[in-house]
Amino acid sequence: MANKFSNRQLLSKSFNFKFVISISLIFSVIQTPFSLAATPPSAPQYVEAMSDSNQVAVTWDPPNSNGGESLLNYTVRIWSLPPPTTSAVFATCTTSKLGCIIGGLISGTTYYVEVFASNSAGPGTPSAARSITP
Repeated sequence: MANKFSNRQLLSKSFNFKFVISISLIFSVIQTPFSLAATPPSAPQYVEAMSDSNQVAVTWDPPNSNGGESLLNYTVRIWSLPPPTTSAVFATCTTSKLGCIIGGLISGTTYYVEVFASNSAGPGTPSAARSITP
């Protein structure tokens, strides 16, 4: 029984098939939108601090930008010197909520409060420091 396709025809069909597959793959890659990696979020907004005798209640609104990823948590830092500083943080609170209370502060002492959000890319920009005196 004779083969109805010559070797030249088979080679041509194989080449055409591979060419069509290659072009299809190129177009599918070009049409796929590029995704950028996550970046840290911007600073939380409208940070407010209210004090009692030895504690501070801090509230805030979410940042304008989450950096392309869901926010994981917020961290409040309380400093005894205005940031940025090389001094140690006096107290912290980490939460997924939009507020927290930090105790153990000394009445009559001025503290500085800042808040930052974190996502999978890491911690974001801290808010502007606010001073508070319990």
